[in-house]
Amino acid sequence: MMIMGGGIVSWLQGVLADIMGIQASYIVGVVCFAYLAFYAIRAKSVLQSQGIDFDKLNAEGGH
Repeated sequence: MMIMGGGIVSWLQGVLADIMGIQASYIVGVVCFAYLAFYAIRAKSVLQSQGIDFDKLNAEGGH
């Protein structure tokens, strides 16, 4: 996913840079980081609703 996303995101930013200008094209990166933050928050709440406490699992040790 990372390789594919890197190829698509950079291509999309290049297209937007040609259309809107290089500074405005950085909105693509902002949107990607906003989605990552949303995913992190949402995934944690979904796991907790399923009874999985990821913080507790990491505190118990192990690899």
